[in-house]
Amino acid sequence: MTNIDKLNFYYPKKPEYTRFGLWLGKEDKNGVVIKIESTEVNPSGLNEYVDNNCFEGYCYSLDKWEKDNVNVKMYIADKPSTRITISGNLYNFNKNNNSCSNLGYPDQFSIEIKSRTNPDKVTSSCSVNPTLFSYTCTVTFDPKANDQQQIYLSTSSPNYGNSGYWTRDNTCLSEQEEVFNLDLETSPPTIRKDIYVPLGNWFKLKDTSFSSINQSGLNNFIPQTVSLFDSDDKADPYLIISSLGKEAGIVSSTNDKIDLGSGKASFFNWQAKGFTPLTEMINSYLEYVKSRKDYSILNNLTNIGEINTPGIYYYAPATEEATSFVINENDQPNSDFVLILGNNVKLIIKSSNFNLDSGGNARKNIAFIVNDLEFDESEVTSSQQKVAGIFISQNVRIKAESSLSENKPLKIKGNLIASQSFTNDRLNSALLPSLFVVFDINQYMNIFPYLSTAKYDWQQIQ
Repeated sequence: MTNIDKLNFYYPKKPEYTRFGLWLGKEDKNGVVIKIESTEVNPSGLNEYVDNNCFEGYCYSLDKWEKDNVNVKMYIADKPSTRITISGNLYNFNKNNNSCSNLGYPDQFSIEIKSRTNPDKVTSSCSVNPTLFSYTCTVTFDPKANDQQQIYLSTSSPNYGNSGYWTRDNTCLSEQEEVFNLDLETSPPTIRKDIYVPLGNWFKLKDTSFSSINQSGLNNFIPQTVSLFDSDDKADPYLIISSLGKEAGIVSSTNDKIDLGSGKASFFNWQAKGFTPLTEMINSYLEYVKSRKDYSILNNLTNIGEINTPGIYYYAPATEEATSFVINENDQPNSDFVLILGNNVKLIIKSSNFNLDSGGNARKNIAFIVNDLEFDESEVTSSQQKVAGIFISQNVRIKAESSLSENKPLKIKGNLIASQSFTNDRLNSALLPSLFVVFDINQYMNIFPYLSTAKYDWQQIQ
């Protein structure tokens, strides 16, 4: 028999620790402790067992525990786990008009709350109510977790990636909150924190290849499930689709990063990273035209329909001040041409349906070679902006109109090339691209003599 006349233990004094448990136990052959007997110390929360000779802490004594064949061990029951409920609504944020609306596709939205302070001592269990566009998380803090916690939000979705965030004031336009500071001693048991997910924009191509020259790499988040843009589209979550079946072009980037979210480059997922472009089309082509091609100089041009004869045209206003050439709603070409804009002339296309016939094909075979190109939706009268042509520019911007609750997606039949910068401001449904480019080989072939670079190889015959 093991006789214990007195068992003393000491625990650092903390005001919130007023109830303790103490028990005797033994270890089995595997080292697992089996509890033999227990008692609760200070059950009323008063200092009934406090030894006055103990300073800066609590001292407790238990007298005369007797057990046969017991290896006496002492275990202190620490404070219980702390549980806090964090809940709120789920919103999409539209950066173009600074508005919020109920989150699209909440049933595919996953949430986790983590701790930066004690990553291994904090867990969360979260659920989403797709009908109410809301969520609830129960966050459990281990007894040994620090009282001062920095917690943060982690979200994932096949349609939005991991872009969900909290805000400091819990409002739509408030600053994003990277971490939330929490004091476990003073925190209420429930906290409201709405989650905001920015509407994104992504683009899709058909029957072509794509090369990114962005220094940060290619970032084009494609959702896991996509909707059809129109009859030219396929419901495949790929950057490039093909008319022929599975074959499609290659996706390349000057950077080593190609991020396509939940999608792929194509059916075969052909990618090339870290390539180096050899030349820039715009400047080299202009020099080639001036030295080898017949072209016409235009000092005045007010409407694209004024070009009535096929050929190459160079529009260079007398002034060198920055100006714009605008294609409005009813402007249409009357001839095949290649138009080069010089002297800081920006091309702005505002038309809803430029250079397309009733069957959706190009009316004329045209190409624009410019320094700055902007597609403007401010005067678009249809649900989509559609244009046909070959558009080659150093800088391309697909501009969004802030007054619109929903942006008009853009479709280009022909080709689009941005040699320096590309900016797409338009937002769309998570499952629908805001830009869809369908490569049209016929437009290239019909103006091939204007766009091609001739090379000569000859030898003298005696």
